[in-house]
Amino acid sequence: MANNGSGPEANQRAQQGVSFMARLRARGVLRVASSYGVIAWLLLQIADVTFEPLGVPRWVLSALIVVAALGLPVAVLLAWFYEITPTGVAADTAVADTARPTVHGVRRYADYMIIAVLVVLVAVLLVRQPEFTGDSDVLEASLAVMPFTNIGGDQQNEYLSDGLAEELLDQMGRVPGLRVSARSSSFYFKGQNVDAITAAKKLAVAAVLEGSVRREGKQMRISVRLIDGANGFQIWSSSFDRGSEDLLSMQQEIAASVVEALMPRFATSGGTMPAAVTSDVTAHDLYLLGLYQQRLGSDEGDEKAIELYGKAIAADPNFALAHAALGSYLLDSWYGSGEQSERDEAERLIRRAVALDDGLSEAHEALGAFLRVTQQRGAEDELRRAVELNPNNASAVSRYAWHLAIAGNPRKAIEMLRRALSIDPALLVRYDDLATMAASMGLRDEAQAVVQKAFDFFGPTAQVHAFTAWVHMGYDGLPDEDLCVAHALKARQLDPGRSGVNGILALCLMRMGELVPARAFAEAAARFGNTVPLTAVLDKTGERVAAYEFARSVLRERPGDLLLSMIIAYQLQRMGRNEEALELYQSVNMPDVAMDEAFRRGSGVGGLIDMAAAYIDTGNREEGLRLANWQQQYYEQLRRNGGSDLSDEAAVMAVLGRKDEAFALLRTEATYKGIWWEGVLYDRPAYRNLLGDPRLQEIESISRAHWAEVRERLPKTLAQFGLTMNDLAAAADAVGAKTEP
Repeated sequence: MANNGSGPEANQRAQQGVSFMARLRARGVLRVASSYGVIAWLLLQIADVTFEPLGVPRWVLSALIVVAALGLPVAVLLAWFYEITPTGVAADTAVADTARPTVHGVRRYADYMIIAVLVVLVAVLLVRQPEFTGDSDVLEASLAVMPFTNIGGDQQNEYLSDGLAEELLDQMGRVPGLRVSARSSSFYFKGQNVDAITAAKKLAVAAVLEGSVRREGKQMRISVRLIDGANGFQIWSSSFDRGSEDLLSMQQEIAASVVEALMPRFATSGGTMPAAVTSDVTAHDLYLLGLYQQRLGSDEGDEKAIELYGKAIAADPNFALAHAALGSYLLDSWYGSGEQSERDEAERLIRRAVALDDGLSEAHEALGAFLRVTQQRGAEDELRRAVELNPNNASAVSRYAWHLAIAGNPRKAIEMLRRALSIDPALLVRYDDLATMAASMGLRDEAQAVVQKAFDFFGPTAQVHAFTAWVHMGYDGLPDEDLCVAHALKARQLDPGRSGVNGILALCLMRMGELVPARAFAEAAARFGNTVPLTAVLDKTGERVAAYEFARSVLRERPGDLLLSMIIAYQLQRMGRNEEALELYQSVNMPDVAMDEAFRRGSGVGGLIDMAAAYIDTGNREEGLRLANWQQQYYEQLRRNGGSDLSDEAAVMAVLGRKDEAFALLRTEATYKGIWWEGVLYDRPAYRNLLGDPRLQEIESISRAHWAEVRERLPKTLAQFGLTMNDLAAAADAVGAKTEP
């Protein structure tokens, strides 16, 4: 008869199994094994997150894993053969299945102590993980591609070394989960004697890719090495000796090897590298040459770049990236010149780029930019798509952020600007964008922290002082006009030719009532094309007709300028010429550019309430209230998303007859950063319903006190920068004495 597993023998085996498990428990083997496993795992987790930022070599962690694995059987054997007794550790000589004596003290409470220690370790690991990992901005899968060295010194091959690094950067930037520093940040260190550890720390990346290119005729040698940014050790390196016709395949191979070294799970999980932008070596070479010429920033370089991009397209008519590059360049050119032919050609090239490669981030970014500047629908969808396709495209991220801000979602916008700065920390405009946005949302601490980061990264240069002055200009930034003046004046001292700060100085000085130097700086700014400060200064000094005539003369040279058109329309309203004002508003597509989210313009939203007042003053009350009600809803949405615009929202409340709310908003504005010109309280048509109310004079007096305090602080603030009021007067005299360039 077959044995079916029952009977005396089976029962005996079962009893033996139970007896063995009981002996394991009695000798504490199970407790020791489980405790050892959990504690070893926790310690290895802590080592994993702390060793890299501490600079511990990777082999140490591997060795610890081996030691932990070998230690488990040792711990189990010790638990089996030895016993903790009241007199210490001794060999376990008790007969099998004999109950152990109860031991008081540590042994009795060992289980509870082990559990308590484990709970504490887990809590510490979770709560203090950011401290263990060091700089929380540094991601494990993050990389900076340094400009490659052109071996041999032939300047004609410089485009190749730069272009290869940039192409690798772009290709790896499209790998999901890998953060790659933007080109402007990686190339910031070109020509500087900066080691990999310093560059990685500055750019907040885990690794740095360095390389060199030697080209002799048609033969090329490319050497690359991937370096751990925490300790400077080499992670991977390789050299390639091939013909120049193999450049594209070498590029693919290098990119794949770097990604595999940084993200080993990428390939094993089925991830694939993005395809090359073109298979035509000649077209690729011409494109790299075009990029190099465009980066030179000269008129001659721009002309050569246009020619080279065109030749690249001719060599490969399906080269989407070349279409996008040339289209973007022509779009920028058209925006400055207004030439219709440039606009049409830019649109043709950009739309062709999208049609050729719908997965190209640069193509969708270019189309989004085109739709935005030409006030067409679909810009937001295109910019969002560009960011989705390449989250490391800092330019697309920044464009999308500003679109979100103007659309009424500054909270989401500031998240995107933080991302843009993390990708591109060596481009000052990223700091400018984030600090200004944070200040406009009332996030004063963050705005100041961003300013400090800029000084830490770049040092106290003229450019950084100029950027900081802009941030401290109280229209949209931090309301510290004394700091605004001090930083701007310091920028001029460090770089006397820095004309861009003239307009900043004019507006800040005008706001605090220092009208004589304000006018000198405003006139200097106007000579360089910045006309808004002079219009504002003339208006504040009571020269309303002069301000109007000056703005009109500039508008004739720049027809269709939205901000300038609204300034003139506003002045016409104050003169009682409301019909002319409405015609001017409509000539720049108001109210659509303010109300239609598809192509909303920020300055248009601010001026919409003045247009509403013009409708009411011409008897079209229904249309005026329609615009005012829409703007009220917009500001409610803006507030829900973390933003505000107190003076314009107060104007909306005034037009709607909600005086208490209007005065509350104006009081907050006056207390926090002053009303930029107290006369506007009486002259702005949208405030007309507030006239005669004694609260208006109260707000004016609060504003005057604010500006008196700022003026009193100015000499002390200047002294902190090694400057005096005499330096300010001398700078104003110097710009006033210059002739028109």
